[in-house]
Amino acid sequence: MMQMNIERMINATGSLLIWLVMILAAVILAGLIIIAAKAISQGIKDMDRKGERKDADNNTSER
Repeated sequence: MMQMNIERMINATGSLLIWLVMILAAVILAGLIIIAAKAISQGIKDMDRKGERKDADNNTSER
């Protein structure tokens, strides 16, 4: 009887750890998506209305 309780506890702990890892992975993935979206929107904002893009030296170059 004691053996079955220990096995159940081990299974429950493993199951909980799997859920925690999946939640952590989802949070990290959401963070990466948000960072990428912000970088893309910042790149779009950096382009001015004429379609010119600023390079690293703040010079404009035609697209």
